Amino acid sequence: MLIASADAALAKGSILHLYGPFREHGAHTAPSNATFDDRLRARKASWGIHNLEAAVTAGRAHQPHLAERVAMPANNLSLIFHKACRYAATGSEALP
Repeated sequence: MLIASADAALAKGSILHLYGPFREHGAHTAPSNATFDDRLRARKASWGIHNLEAAVTAGRAHQPHLAERVAMPANNLSLIFHKACRYAATGSEALP
């Protein structure tokens, strides 16, 4: 939902930066992330740590697309999504 909303809100050439813990292949990457996920879901069932693959799939269905994944401290990730723009034949001007 966030990525679909970003698709509508961001101008071409913009980025969306997501930071935090993600599950990978349905599994937590650290016991501390599993504990954090349990605490979030205890407060509200729709909260919690999301699957990395779901974010990437959402980016493929919309724009922006995942451009970079950076490992961060404390078992977190920075995901950099880029809403691509088309370039003129010269490569110097973005087209609408």
